[in-house]
Amino acid sequence: MQIKEAILHRINKDRHQNGKLTLAPACLQIDLILTDAVEKARKTYGTTASRAFGTFETDIRLFPFSGLLSDYLAGKLDMLTFSGQAMTMLVREMDKQALATGGYALFVKYEEHAKTYFMIVLLKLRGGVGIDQNTLTLNQNFSLDVDRLHEAARINVPNWRAADGNYISFVKKGKSDADFTDYFRNFLGCAEFVESKEQTSLLIQAIRDYCVAEKLDADEAKKMKEKAFNYFSEQARDSKGVSLAALSMRFDDQKPTAFKEYIEHNAIEIGDGFEPHKATFKRLMRIGGKDADITINFDIGLIGNRVLYDKIKKELRITDLPPALISAIEAEM
Repeated sequence: MQIKEAILHRINKDRHQNGKLTLAPACLQIDLILTDAVEKARKTYGTTASRAFGTFETDIRLFPFSGLLSDYLAGKLDMLTFSGQAMTMLVREMDKQALATGGYALFVKYEEHAKTYFMIVLLKLRGGVGIDQNTLTLNQNFSLDVDRLHEAARINVPNWRAADGNYISFVKKGKSDADFTDYFRNFLGCAEFVESKEQTSLLIQAIRDYCVAEKLDADEAKKMKEKAFNYFSEQARDSKGVSLAALSMRFDDQKPTAFKEYIEHNAIEIGDGFEPHKATFKRLMRIGGKDADITINFDIGLIGNRVLYDKIKKELRITDLPPALISAIEAEM
């Protein structure tokens, strides 16, 4: 990760009160302290139990943040001007939510995996105990709590410019916290978008790629796909959404976060909460193909049993054909 620019502003706001801004006079110095803080915040964001994805609303008159961000990325606005105007918009939205409280807003532009990202994180202070080096007495100190993100969103800039998929990801809170998080999404002008079929397909491909990356043998990969299939079936049966953390733990209880970390490390844009698409996840346990003349589709578990494949000759042999199929073939001979 390489930080390009960052700035931190403050919002003073108590419940049932309007917020007051304290804007930073300059961008933060890019040093080890900032890098460590951003890295921790990014890691916390990546391991957050529930994230969702979306796109910017198209009406920039009602939702002007995307226009501001576009001008900043194009060099028409500097970080100080852009973030200052954005903070005014954020406070305006916060004031509409009586129970919302203030904190610190961190704006960061950074590069990772040859991609540019823009991240906005709302942070609170965390109390601690310090020591006076001269008197050796204890005192109370405060630091930014980067281990707990109050609100957070990240924009995948190349995907946004290419209108490719859901380029905004954000922390998704429970229904009881919906009112608190709505002001942040309204500030961004983010339209949440969860397409079950698309997300299920992405997740299935991620599972297959993970099996290759981890160099799993055929039996290990098959067991992993079976676990995924069973999990998807359970969630679909109960009309529940997918949890990447729960799926990752089911794959390997000795390394319960490994698969979720793989998704985050490779910036695969899969969110939590979507219901698995039945017709799509069934492909985990079946294999098939077709051309103009023939269509073949069978359960993966039949490979090596009723379905025999010769790698050298590239030929497929199927045994124990269904009686009805045998009769139909023989009738045409």
